[in-house]
Amino acid sequence: MSGGDQASVESLPNWERVPWLEQNTTCQFNLETRPSPRIFATHFHYNMMPPGFFEVKPKEYRDMIKNDYFNVRYYHNFEWCKILSTTFCQLRLEMLRGKFRADRTHGLGPKKSTTWSQEIVPLIMSGGDQASVESLPNWERVPWLEQNTTCQFNLETRPSPRIFATHFHYNMMPPGFFEVKPKVIYVMRNPKDVFTSLFHYSKAASYFVNSGPQREFLHKFLDGKVPFGSWFDHVKGWLNAEDKDHIMYITYEEMIIDLKDSVARIAQHLEKPLDTEVIEKIADRCLFKNMKQNKMSNYSLAPRGIMDQTKSEFLRKGITGDWKNQLTVAEAEFFDEVYKDKMKDVKYKFVWDQNKVQHSK
Repeated sequence: MSGGDQASVESLPNWERVPWLEQNTTCQFNLETRPSPRIFATHFHYNMMPPGFFEVKPKEYRDMIKNDYFNVRYYHNFEWCKILSTTFCQLRLEMLRGKFRADRTHGLGPKKSTTWSQEIVPLIMSGGDQASVESLPNWERVPWLEQNTTCQFNLETRPSPRIFATHFHYNMMPPGFFEVKPKVIYVMRNPKDVFTSLFHYSKAASYFVNSGPQREFLHKFLDGKVPFGSWFDHVKGWLNAEDKDHIMYITYEEMIIDLKDSVARIAQHLEKPLDTEVIEKIADRCLFKNMKQNKMSNYSLAPRGIMDQTKSEFLRKGITGDWKNQLTVAEAEFFDEVYKDKMKDVKYKFVWDQNKVQHSK
């Protein structure tokens, strides 16, 4: 490509000269400023290549990278998240293959009550022992299947039942998940509130691409170009799971309405009998105002370079209906149109569709 110029292989290390699509470090090389044609390497299987590859063909590789690769680093594209689940998590998932034991897994889309569940479930499994949520940061207490750091936690040495969280779509779960069928708690939330929470979160998280104006981010959200892809696909995928006996479906709104009942239902699903007093203590401990004070859960331990809470608090409001304070009338109406079209074949009755939630202001 350089016409034989030896400087082309002497001025940069090969991983920067010809970056790997699957490497985190690639996003540091300012690829968009490089003149075309650019050169990349990959270990990806053919069927793992992103949509742009098949749309524009390799001679337009720069467009594929612009539209898809930078989105993978910031988890903005479902197809690339699928790649992430294979490349970054392969060893971990192979370890879990056939070894899910009687584990508990939270199926969670982004900003759907993740932190809340990471507080509730350990308390239930420990019989209400507060040390279960005070001794380890929540990302180590309930590790993410998709996070690089999870492989550092010596999961195989943990006694059963182990507890995991994930943002993976149903069809992205590893083979062992379908073989063992661990207990799952799948938490859903009004997508308008998910959008609102994610919009604010994107300002604090350093690994996000600039979310841009609200209207622009709204279109990204509805098109699925946000962390772990489409909310619609994520929810429909888990609702259409082949074997639902081991999956409990619950919404953020139900937890807001009656946390004690939600804790009791989750405990029953996990086959962990608790007396009324313990359930009440767990529910009290997991009130938003109390959880927000827990340094092991509020991400105050996260480096500012990763989570800058001067821009937006990680645990912000803990209410339902905040979308009313965020979306314009026109944006809300547009959202409703898209929602109606994408969810028209879904039979599940969501709380927010039944107007049973008294939205907090």
